[in-house]
Amino acid sequence: MVRRLYAESERYFSAHAGRSSNYEDIYYLARQASDELLGEVDNPAIRVFVNELQADISPLISAANERNQDVKEANEPDIPDDVGKLLRETCKYIQDIVSQSLLSHSPAEGSTRQLGIIQYVCKLVNITSVSTLCHDTHVETFLKTKGVKLADGFLEHEEIPQWNDEFSGSETIPFLKLHGSVNWYRYLDDKIRRVPLDCYPQRLVLGGSAQYAEEGPLMLIGTFNKISDYSSGLFRELHHRFRSTLREASTMIICGYGFGDKGINSEIIDWCFGREGRRFVIIHHDPDDLVASARGAIIKHWDEWKNKGSISMIEKRFEDVDTAEIAAIISPRQT
Repeated sequence: MVRRLYAESERYFSAHAGRSSNYEDIYYLARQASDELLGEVDNPAIRVFVNELQADISPLISAANERNQDVKEANEPDIPDDVGKLLRETCKYIQDIVSQSLLSHSPAEGSTRQLGIIQYVCKLVNITSVSTLCHDTHVETFLKTKGVKLADGFLEHEEIPQWNDEFSGSETIPFLKLHGSVNWYRYLDDKIRRVPLDCYPQRLVLGGSAQYAEEGPLMLIGTFNKISDYSSGLFRELHHRFRSTLREASTMIICGYGFGDKGINSEIIDWCFGREGRRFVIIHHDPDDLVASARGAIIKHWDEWKNKGSISMIEKRFEDVDTAEIAAIISPRQT
């Protein structure tokens, strides 16, 4: 199924976008098709492709199920018996591959030194929030080891921190993982927990009883499907906090973001035009390339922002920026 989706996605992006397809493109295609087949979203535009998938894949599902009846273990789950369920499992499969890849390629010790810039800014000015689209844990791990107090929505005093929507606290900075995290899981008791990376997350023993995870980690991947996901579950609260903390800020520092997320772009644009005098400090080694690869809504406003002085560029890679450059460009106001 992944190969079939990749072939379709690759044909489209090579012809229409001049690039190769990636896992988020494949996930989005699988999500569209599964939502159509399972009745989650009515999408007439994709029905022809879904019909082709059914014609191609249904015989394979039947053959695999027949072959496996004689060899599978008693407690082994059945192969999905229709294309819609197989597509949903494909989404989970891609998510599992992404999360395991991130966990198995965690940054080596000493390789996150450049994050000291974030630590420095947290102490230099009044930070209203730190937001990230990363799924891994290296940013918050680094900041916490350096004594930066973060509030990420989980109760820290519990054995395994549990989600409680709380981002305020004495001398803490809201830390918002807007696309979820490799170590966030929902359990059958309907609680969401932040599981230490050295624990087995699928089964936790808490208070003498076992708690089982419903499925893989709570992470948003895919392209445009994220926009609808921003309004569901804990992501609704995260994005509400993102907007509310931005309202208090006069400067937004952006690094490592290519302006490719339509939902995040909308929030950025609304923030900039919401009050006079707001500005961006953008760290990127090639501003022309950054603008060329951004989505249209950002490109539309870029020259206006530049002409108004709303954009200050640090034309370096993030790891090459030093604290003096940050201090020189950021005035002592809320950020």
